[in-house]
Amino acid sequence: AYGLKGMRKRGRPKKENSDECTREDSGRD
Repeated sequence: AYGLKGMRKRGRPKKENSDECTREDSGRD
């Protein structure tokens, strides 16, 4: 879920956003 959320927000690849999204959206998901 993190990868998809990050991809929609920034438009970067899932692999790159994987870590960033996990930290930022850790409380959402």
